[in-house]
Amino acid sequence: MSTQSRAVVRCGFSRCRLNQFVTRNQRCRRCTRPLSLADPTPEKPKFGFHIAMKIAYLRQHRRVKFRNRMTLWAIENGKKIPSLVTLEQVADASGVGMKTLLDDSFPVFLLDPLTLAVQPLVKSLNLEARESILKTLKALANGRIK
Repeated sequence: MSTQSRAVVRCGFSRCRLNQFVTRNQRCRRCTRPLSLADPTPEKPKFGFHIAMKIAYLRQHRRVKFRNRMTLWAIENGKKIPSLVTLEQVADASGVGMKTLLDDSFPVFLLDPLTLAVQPLVKSLNLEARESILKTLKALANGRIK
């Protein structure tokens, strides 16, 4: 049998709503109406996903306090699109500009305090020292060094 023949679907008829495997004739086992094989609830695109990631990062790593936690939760989970006023409040509370918050190309990890502190130091290191530091960081991340 193919994988599509084992797909689970729900009958679209309002009185039936039987969850079942797709049959060969693609009809409901209870009411014999045709089954709709298309997904009835397509996933909605998450608008402002990069903004939500940045807000979550700022809240967790910069300890940003925001008076309405439910609003932040809804934005971070893609349930709500933030207004400009909300974005301004988040930007002010976290100490980053609106441009940084709205810029798609800005990598969120660059907001990390450790990354900000290390950036000027890395420029003065030679290639050998950089590779040594990278090797040590990888070992730390994998738990080989404590």
